[in-house]
Amino acid sequence: FSLSTVSYLRTWLNARQIQSVEAETAQDSTRQRFGQHLSRIFFEPYLRSLWGLPADELTQAASQYCTDTTLMQEAWSAVLGRQAARTAHYPSMGAGSVWENCKALLEQREATVSVNTEVVSIEHRQGQVKQVVVRAGDGTTTRSIDHPIDHLISSLPLLSLVQALKAPAAVVKAAGQLRYRHLITVGLVINKASLFDQQCLYVQ
Repeated sequence: FSLSTVSYLRTWLNARQIQSVEAETAQDSTRQRFGQHLSRIFFEPYLRSLWGLPADELTQAASQYCTDTTLMQEAWSAVLGRQAARTAHYPSMGAGSVWENCKALLEQREATVSVNTEVVSIEHRQGQVKQVVVRAGDGTTTRSIDHPIDHLISSLPLLSLVQALKAPAAVVKAAGQLRYRHLITVGLVINKASLFDQQCLYVQ
């Protein structure tokens, strides 16, 4: 505690001088704001858990969630021996119900929604999307969506989007080096009416 306090106060007193040097990594950013000791024991492990990479390999933008409020919440929770109170809204029927509702709303507006369908390619010329080629989930049918496209909103993984756009080889290679975090959902059926304040617990 004493080392963290001294390190934090030293950083706070020298803030103008320290922050005149632009932070390049998330490690630089947290050390400039909270001191080296506090950054090393708290924020850097937190960032590694959150993003899956060491803080010195992350850009400073990755540290945007590291705030004085976060620090005080966690510190106070540690003193009290409990988790910091947080409010979360999670659909009672699971995340899938969100997309089911989106589909229903789109269809109410006479939009066509294709499910179990793979995007094969996105044809474009002069910066404008001309058509989207898709394939049914069984792999037997390929068709083009070639009506006028004013806007294309993609939820594809970035690598898949780059491949569908038939980007230059160098761009595809760079996208192929991206790393993705895994999302594992575990559903527990518990014979009790009210166990947690939240219906979802997020574990990094």
